[in-house]
Amino acid sequence: MNESIETLAPKITCEKPGSFAYATALERWPKILGKIVDHFHRNRPKLMKEYGEEADADVKLVIHDLSEMRYRMGTDKPIENLNDNFYDVDEWNKMCEAFREQDEQRFTWFKHDWLFVECYLYRKVYSAVQKTKLLRDYDWFAEQKDESLEDHIEQTKELLEFLHEKCQKKETHEEIRSELITLLKISLWGNKADLSLSGGEKSQQAKSPVESAAARDEYLLVDHFEKVADHLMNLKGNRQVDIILDNAGFELMGDLMIGEFLLAHKLADRVVFHGKEYPWFVSDVIKRDFVWTFDRLTKIDQQHSKWAGDLWKQRLQNNSFTYKADHFWTTPYAFYNMEKHAPALYKDLSQSSLLIFKGDLNFRKLTGDRYWPHVTPFEVTLRGFKPCPLLALRAMKAQTAPGLTEETVAKMKAKFGEDSYEWMVTGDYAVAQLAE
Repeated sequence: MNESIETLAPKITCEKPGSFAYATALERWPKILGKIVDHFHRNRPKLMKEYGEEADADVKLVIHDLSEMRYRMGTDKPIENLNDNFYDVDEWNKMCEAFREQDEQRFTWFKHDWLFVECYLYRKVYSAVQKTKLLRDYDWFAEQKDESLEDHIEQTKELLEFLHEKCQKKETHEEIRSELITLLKISLWGNKADLSLSGGEKSQQAKSPVESAAARDEYLLVDHFEKVADHLMNLKGNRQVDIILDNAGFELMGDLMIGEFLLAHKLADRVVFHGKEYPWFVSDVIKRDFVWTFDRLTKIDQQHSKWAGDLWKQRLQNNSFTYKADHFWTTPYAFYNMEKHAPALYKDLSQSSLLIFKGDLNFRKLTGDRYWPHVTPFEVTLRGFKPCPLLALRAMKAQTAPGLTEETVAKMKAKFGEDSYEWMVTGDYAVAQLAE
C-alpha cells in the first residue's frame, strides 16, 4: 500500500448526508437518549422508593444533563470535556483536548470520527449518572436487556435442550465438529438483533434459532467456520478461549453455549468472557447481566435451563468460566492501539488459543471504523493487531465491509445497486472472519 491509510480508507464520520453514520447521528442517537430520559421519568417513583427521597434530585439532574446533551448533539455543537469524578475522566479529557487542538472546527458531534463520538455518547450518559449522589451503580439499560431474554424464553429452552443433548452423549469427531459449527452460527446470528441498532426497540428472533442458523448460509458473505472448527478441534497446550462479548439477553445464550460445548467435549480447559464495566451501547453485557442470566435460567420451568444455570454458576466458582471487564473495552480506541494503551490486557489475550470477537462495535474497533475498499484483506485492516488467532463474528450493521472477494462485492452491488449500502447495515448479512 503506497497510499496513506487516510487516503485509502478514511475514517467514518457522521457529516455526509445519505450515509448510515449521518442517519445514526440524526435519528438513532436522539432516539436512544430520548428512551433513557423516558426511562428515568417513568421509574422516578420506583427509584425514590428504592434509594430514598433524595433520588428525586438525582433523577432531575440526569434528565437535565441528557436533555442538554440531546440538544447539543442535534445541533452539531462542539464536543465538551467530561466533568465527573470517574477514574478515567482525565484520559477522556486528554483525548478531547488533543482532538480540539488538532482541528477544533471538526471536533463536533457530526464532523469528528464516528467511532470516537459514539463511544463518547455512552461515556457521557454514564457521566450524567456518575454525578448523582445515589444512582452511580444504577443500570438504566437493565430493563431492556432482561426483556431481551424474557421475550425469547421458548427459543432459550430449545437451545438448552439442544445443548444438553449434544454435551451429554458420546459423539464422533465429525459429529462434534459439525455441532461446533452449528453453535458458532447460532452465536453469530444471535447478534442480528441489537438494541442499539433498533434504538432500544424490541426485536424478535426467529422461532427456531437452531433451524434459522442452519438456513442462513446464503447470507454469510465470509464463511471461515470450517477453518475455525479445525482450529478448535486441534488445540494443544494452554487451551483457553476468550469471547469478547457483545449483547446481553438472548445473544449471550449462544456465547455461553459455545463455552459449555468446548468444555464438555474437552476441546478447551477454560473460557474467559469479556464484558463491559458499565452500561454501554444499550445492550452490551456487564457483570450484572452475566450473573442475572444464570439466576434466571434456574427459575425457568424446564430441566435443561435449570441444568445450565446451576452448571454455569459452578463453572464461575471453579474458574472454568471467568468474567472479566477490562477498562479498555469502554474506550474509543481501535484495537491496534491496545498494546500501547492496555499492555496488560494485550499480554493476557496473547495467552489465549482463540479470541472470538462478537458484534459490530468490536468489528469496527478491529478494523478502525474506516471506509476500507471491500476487497482489502481482513488482516490488513487489523493493522498489526493479532495477539493470537482471532475470529470476528459480526452481523453487519455499519458501513464498513472489508475482507470480501470481488465476486461477493459484485453480487451485492448487482442485487442492491452500485452505490447502495443497505446490505452493510441491516444485520441481514454477516461475516465469520478468521485471522490465524
